[in-house]
Amino acid sequence: MSNPVALDITGMHCAGCARKVERTLNELSSLETAEVNIALNRATIRPANAKGIQDAINAIDGLGYKVQPQSYEFVVEGMHCASCVSKVEHAAADLSGVLKVSVNLATGKVYIEALESLFDQTELRNSIKALGYSLASTSAPSPENDIKEHKKPWLQSGYLLLAAIVLCIPLVSPMLGLVHPFPALEQFLLALPIQAVLGYRFYRGSYHALKSGYANMDVLVALGTSAAFFYSLYHWLAGSGGGLYFESSALVMTLISLGKWFEERAKRKTASALDALLSLKPQKARVWKEDSWSELAIAEVQQGDRIQVRPGETIPVDGKVIKGESELDEALITGESEPQLRSSGDKVITGSMNGSGTLEIEAIALGKDTALSKIIHLVEQAQAGKAPVQQLVDRVSAIFVPAVLAIAFITLITWLTLGYDFEPALLAAVSVLVIACPCALGLATPAALLAGTGVAARQGILIRDLNVLEAAQKIDWVFFDKTGTLTRGQPTVTETYFKDEHALAATAALQSSSEHPLAKAFVTYAADQQIKATGIESFKARAGKGVEGIYQGQTIMAGSQSWFKELSIRIPEDARLQALTQRPGSLVHVAMNQQWVGSYVLEDQARDDSAGAIKALHERQLKTGLLSGDRNPVVESLAFELSIDNAKGELLPADKVSVIKEAQSQGLHIAMVGDGINDAPALAQADIGIAMGSGTDVARESAAITLIRPQPALVAAALEICRLTRNKIKQNLFWAFIFNIIGIPLAAFGLLSPAIAGAAMACSSVIVLTNALLLQRWKARN
Repeated sequence: MSNPVALDITGMHCAGCARKVERTLNELSSLETAEVNIALNRATIRPANAKGIQDAINAIDGLGYKVQPQSYEFVVEGMHCASCVSKVEHAAADLSGVLKVSVNLATGKVYIEALESLFDQTELRNSIKALGYSLASTSAPSPENDIKEHKKPWLQSGYLLLAAIVLCIPLVSPMLGLVHPFPALEQFLLALPIQAVLGYRFYRGSYHALKSGYANMDVLVALGTSAAFFYSLYHWLAGSGGGLYFESSALVMTLISLGKWFEERAKRKTASALDALLSLKPQKARVWKEDSWSELAIAEVQQGDRIQVRPGETIPVDGKVIKGESELDEALITGESEPQLRSSGDKVITGSMNGSGTLEIEAIALGKDTALSKIIHLVEQAQAGKAPVQQLVDRVSAIFVPAVLAIAFITLITWLTLGYDFEPALLAAVSVLVIACPCALGLATPAALLAGTGVAARQGILIRDLNVLEAAQKIDWVFFDKTGTLTRGQPTVTETYFKDEHALAATAALQSSSEHPLAKAFVTYAADQQIKATGIESFKARAGKGVEGIYQGQTIMAGSQSWFKELSIRIPEDARLQALTQRPGSLVHVAMNQQWVGSYVLEDQARDDSAGAIKALHERQLKTGLLSGDRNPVVESLAFELSIDNAKGELLPADKVSVIKEAQSQGLHIAMVGDGINDAPALAQADIGIAMGSGTDVARESAAITLIRPQPALVAAALEICRLTRNKIKQNLFWAFIFNIIGIPLAAFGLLSPAIAGAAMACSSVIVLTNALLLQRWKARN
């Protein structure tokens, strides 16, 4: 399956719009899948071929909406003629995500419109360089400016709304008994600007919807207000003496538009966590170039560059401190509230706020490869997805507007059949049209997802798979890996027993080729003993068993007692070795040419918050288990120390999977927490896989939830925010449905005026979004 591509869309106003776009995209043969999120105004597609993206953009344009690309501006040095311009344009146009390219030879600038999720500035720089030119500088919009620009249309809508409210006051005053009714001409002149200017977006949306064979919220609003407005206009011009409802059309249009304005503001707030992460991306860095510090655009920074970060500035790249000492505030990235001391040799991450010291760092990761960019990508992916319950909502949304139109028509006919005049029948039908709110229904799930996944990210919890929102409610057991999960993952060698120095040096050489924390501990021990750790060949790691290689022509292996037993390698039973087996640590045996040559013990301490993490799970009535490849005495000792309910040691990766499968076969629902390659199969098998952020990429890719901070206490917090988010979705769906279930019959029976119906429609969306925003107050308990 191809990689997902995000398309930001302008012009969608309700769930009907989103449903229309999603259905149209899924009908394209050049796309594998397509999902549309109304809260983000975004479509996430998976192209089946090279035409997929352009076909999707064309289809969206055909529906009356627009794909919103990101605009970039670059300065290219070295162009001299029209041929240069043509080459640069073609090179840029061939890059992923680029939709439009324009090059100005006079100014030396290239203007690009591209899909931000695909466009890579480093790729552009390399392409331009390959042509013999150079990208001297960039002036791409900053995240802060991008956020401000996103708000501008709604600022302008606010001015229009203010004008509409001013025009509505004279129309509404007679309804309140404050003044006598105005003449028909004055009512018409007051209502016309509202109907024409404020209503333009609804008419335009209706036109494109109906042209494409769909009906959405715009159709309901345009049809309802137009019926009241033009019916009044007919009576006035015909001089029939019938009732005038200019105030109803104007007030309904104003109230619904006011509700949409508040809705957009609330939608921006639900996405504020992502905005906060985006705003952490620095645009410039101070780099050591040609014997002086130069301020460069971040796109010009290269891997290995030396960068200076002064007090109060933001770390611009992922890197390693090479000079200086300072405390860094990483709260917005990792959720860690306390500043972290960083000095020479320590790693730093993009977006961290520097404290009082000056740091010099070496750039290690740039652009999309930084930890911050990966976090943003994960959050965006989660927020663009759909919770399982959304499938039901999508089915309801697909028939909602047509059903409302049918109910309104039936209402009109029924009133007339019962002998009522046309005016009350029309008002009842109009009330049905304007109270029906597909917006609230469409926003119920995505608004809660935005708020829930966003606040979780701020607390150091990345939710990658939205299916966990359902699964989290059913969890019975939480299984943990030991090393690096419940323990610090920084074991130390506490005792050794080797036949000679040669065996010790061979072991150091073997373990120096491994990335496992237990291997690194022995390498550190060897270095302290001034033992040279080089010379290994043909290194191999045996998952869950140990490692082996060739040292000076001899086969050497180090691993567990069970592996040695499997290989029929005899281990001595002398008193000294028996004493080692009694130590509360991991016992590793070493053999050369199938003969035992030594053993050593490694001990690892439990993390400070491990006991509290287990207690928090027990308080939620969850059982806990420990699954480890370590020796049973070590595993049982840690389980006793932390009050874990069940512990199993000496397990291979396949054994961990078997334990989880056995529990699932008994009807239990399992969460697995781990950090290593060995844990990946178990993380994938569990109902919910939770990976520690300090672990391997394989573990993180196999897990539905990633904890940025390696703190077991976040496990209970992750399950809690999943539960709270799901509850918010259910609450939002209740409010969305209750407004329509109660409101539509009341309107059909003539118990609601169009103005009250319009206010109720606007109110429903605001209530749903405000309810979702309450999630942003949540904080993980440590």
